[in-house]
Amino acid sequence: MNYDFLQLVIQHLQSYEAQADSTPSATHFAEWILHQDERTRFSESVSMQGEEYPDLAAIHVSNSRFIINLYRYAKTYAKKAIPSESPITFEDYSYLVMLYYTGKMSKKQLIDQNIHEKSTGMEVIKRLLRLGLVTQEDNIADKRSKLVFLTAHGKSSMEAIQQNMYALAVLVNGNLSSTEITTLFHLLQKLDLFHQSKV
Repeated sequence: MNYDFLQLVIQHLQSYEAQADSTPSATHFAEWILHQDERTRFSESVSMQGEEYPDLAAIHVSNSRFIINLYRYAKTYAKKAIPSESPITFEDYSYLVMLYYTGKMSKKQLIDQNIHEKSTGMEVIKRLLRLGLVTQEDNIADKRSKLVFLTAHGKSSMEAIQQNMYALAVLVNGNLSSTEITTLFHLLQKLDLFHQSKV
């Protein structure tokens, strides 16, 4: 047995338990180790450039800005990914792809899934109805609401740009390695679950 390695693991466990803000677990410990490794590599990279490692407050602000920037980059790329003759816009696509994979949904469910205010979401749905990309029917479970779902035209219109939108998704992930993309997925998923409980 490599006792030096075991001692190193124990040291990391002690540090992790001292900093843990939730019940310790193997999964959380693995995530913590990855974070420490990323922090060390980033710190070394910054030091090589003769700069100071940014404090946590600056990182919080920068992370928010980077996430907003990514959304704006994606919208810019979408203008090239979606052919000019397509009736679908970038905003429409997120609604259509949700219906494509989920099936019938109430308007409220669809708007909530897209994290839109009701007025904004209703405008998108009205546009999709007007274009004949979706249709609606009475919701038997709730007489006050309507269920919306893709029409054949909506399905074929969305499928026509699916390949371009996948290429867009690959482009947004940029020059990250497969491991980094997977790590980013788990981190973004964790953030998404956190914010779902806040809105």
